[in-house]
Amino acid sequence: MMSRRLSAVVAAAALVVTGLVVGTAEAQTRTYPADFATVIANPERGFHNRYEIIDDPAVNDYVNAATIPGFNPDLLDRTFARARQNGNTLVHSYLHLDKYAGTDTLPQALLDNLASGLAAVRAAGLKIVLRPAYTWDGWASVPEARILGHITQVGAVLTAHADVVAHLETGYLGAWGEWHTGSYSDPFNHDQYATRLRIVTRVLETTPATIPLAMRYPIFIKEMLDAPTLTQAQKDRIGFHNDCFLADYNDMGTYDNNSWMGWFDIEVKKQWMYDRMTSTGFNTITGGETCNSDGYNDAAGVNVQTEMSKLNFTEINEDYAAVNTNKWKAANLAASGDDPAETAFTRLKRKMGYRLRLVDANFSDSVQPGGQLTFSATLGNDGWAGPVKQRPVFLVLDDGARRYDLAVPGLDPRRWTPGTHSLATQTVTVPSNVVPGTYRLALWLPDQATGLRSRAGYSIRFANTGTWHAAGGYNVLATSFTVGQCAPNCPSPSPSPSPCPSPSPSPSPSPSPSPTPTGLVLDDFNGSPAWPSQNDLGKWTGANCFLDGGGSGVVTSGALNLRYDNCGWFGSDVGVDLTSKTHLVIRIRGASGGEQTHFNLGLGGSTKLFADYTLDGGGHPVVTTAYTDIRLPMAANGINRNSPSQLTMGFWYGGGSTVTIDEIRFE
Repeated sequence: MMSRRLSAVVAAAALVVTGLVVGTAEAQTRTYPADFATVIANPERGFHNRYEIIDDPAVNDYVNAATIPGFNPDLLDRTFARARQNGNTLVHSYLHLDKYAGTDTLPQALLDNLASGLAAVRAAGLKIVLRPAYTWDGWASVPEARILGHITQVGAVLTAHADVVAHLETGYLGAWGEWHTGSYSDPFNHDQYATRLRIVTRVLETTPATIPLAMRYPIFIKEMLDAPTLTQAQKDRIGFHNDCFLADYNDMGTYDNNSWMGWFDIEVKKQWMYDRMTSTGFNTITGGETCNSDGYNDAAGVNVQTEMSKLNFTEINEDYAAVNTNKWKAANLAASGDDPAETAFTRLKRKMGYRLRLVDANFSDSVQPGGQLTFSATLGNDGWAGPVKQRPVFLVLDDGARRYDLAVPGLDPRRWTPGTHSLATQTVTVPSNVVPGTYRLALWLPDQATGLRSRAGYSIRFANTGTWHAAGGYNVLATSFTVGQCAPNCPSPSPSPSPCPSPSPSPSPSPSPSPTPTGLVLDDFNGSPAWPSQNDLGKWTGANCFLDGGGSGVVTSGALNLRYDNCGWFGSDVGVDLTSKTHLVIRIRGASGGEQTHFNLGLGGSTKLFADYTLDGGGHPVVTTAYTDIRLPMAANGINRNSPSQLTMGFWYGGGSTVTIDEIRFE
C-alpha cells in the first residue's frame, strides 16, 4: 500500500515553447542561466516560524503572560514580521483546545478569532500549518464524540479559509496533539484504531481536498492507508510530520512503534516513509520539527541532507530546537555538484520542497491573434520534493498595459518531482481579440485559489537569473514576442507602452498632464472642492490609515498621493444613476509599478482585487510608473450602474508603495 510509484524516466531535453504560425520566423532555441545559489522565498515550502494564531487570552490560555512562564509577545504578532524578515512563507500554530476538553461545543469567540487570524495570514502573504491539541505536556483524555464535534466546527472555519492553509497536522489526540500520551493512542489496541480512523475520516470529510493532512507516526499512517473505508483520494492527502527529526536513529520513538497489525523493523517503517507517494506519483507532504536532542544530527550536516532528500521534506520548524538548527548554521558545507559552498542551514533553506529551474526554450518570435501556440518543455527540480499542492500553469502575454493569461490545463506542477522532466507538447489558442503588438512571453504558476492568483508572492519563481518578473509574478521566456501584423515594427513592451495601430482596448496610456476630462468626473483632485471633504459630484469623500496627510493622503499638483504599508482605505460617494455610462476610468500611476495587486476596488456591489478586474479585450489592469487611463467596463465586471453607491479602495493585501490618482470618471 505504501510503495513508491515509479516515475517515468525522462530524457534531458530542451524546454520548447514553439509558436506554429504560417509566415512567421522559424523557432529558435534560447537558453536560461541557472541560479543554484539564491535562497528563493517560494510559497508552501521551506522553514516555518511558530506563532499563536489565537491571540485572545479569553479563549486561549497560552497567550497570557501571567500564566505562561517566559511567554514571548512576538507569538501574537499578526503581521508575522519575524517570519517575513527571515524570508519564510510559512508559519505554524497550535489551536489550543485545553479549555474546551469538557465542553461539547466550541465557543463562537474562538472560531471567530481563528478566522481573523487566518485572514491576517492572508494579509501578510503567507500560509499556515495548523495543529489542534487538547494539552501541551500531559495526558489528554477527551471523549470521541466531543472530538468529532470539535473537528466539524473547526473544519467549517478552515474550509472558509482553505486558501491560506498550507496543510493540517492531524492533532487532537495526546500531548501536543502528537498521538501519544493520551486516549485512543495505543497502537496495539484494535478498538482504539477504529476511533482513530473515525477521527481522521472526520477531518478529511470536513476540510476540502486542497488541504493535505500530515500524521505523526508511520505506524498510524499505515493504518489509514490500509483502511478499506477511506477513498484513494483521501489517502492521497495523507503525509508525515516528524517532530523528533534526527533525535536518534529511531527519531525518539517515531519509527519504533509497532501495533495490532504486526511487528515491523525500524528500517521497514523508514522505507515506508521514503517510498510514500500519491497514487498518481506525486510527493505527499513531509514536515515537522526537531526536538531537544541531536543524536543523529551529525556536525558535518550529512545526515540532514540524506534524510530530507529521502523523505522529500517540504518544511520544518526554524524556531525549535536550537540544538539542531544551530548545528546546521555552524556546518560549513563544501561545494558539491550544482550546490555551492554554504552552511547546512542555507542549503536546507534553498532545497526543502521544490526548486524548479528552466533549462532552455525554443519558440518562434510571433503568433497571430486567434492562432495556436504549441510548446513542450524540460524543467529541472533541484529541490528535495515536488510541489505538493495543485496549481495551474499559464502562458502570459504582457505588454505592460495589457495582460492575457492563457491556461495550459495539460500541465500539473505536482508531477515535477526532484530530477529532470520532459513535458509533453501542449497547445493553447491565442485569443482573437489580443491587440497586435510586442509582448513579454512568460510562464506563470499562480496559486490554485483564484483569490490569491493576482498576488505575486503566491506564485512560483524559477531558479534562474534574469527571468523573474516580480510585479507580474511570472517567469519571462522572452522580452520581445510579437502578436499580429505589426512585425517587425511593433513597439517594445515597457512599463507604459503604446499599442500597435489597431482597435485599442483599455487601458490606453496617455502622457501627463491629464487631458481635458470627458464624461462624468467623480474627482479630479484639483483642489476644488478641497481634499478630503467633497468630490466633484458634491458628495462625501475621504480616506484613512495612509502614511501621509494624517491618514488621508495628500493632494499635490492636482493628484491624490496615497502612500501605504498594508493599510489604507479610500471612499468616494457616487449616488447617481450611471446607466448611461459604460466605463469607470481611473487615471493612475504607481511609485514602483505592479501596485494593481496591492488593493481592492469596490463599486455597485462588486468588490475584488484591482488586478482581477477585466478590461475590454480580456486583459487585466496593470499599474505602471507612468500615468495610465485604466478603463473598466462596468457591466462586464458586475457593477450595478443603477445603484453604484460608493467607490472604495482597500489597501490590505501585504503591499507597501504609493499610488497617485489623477482623476476618476465615468464614460
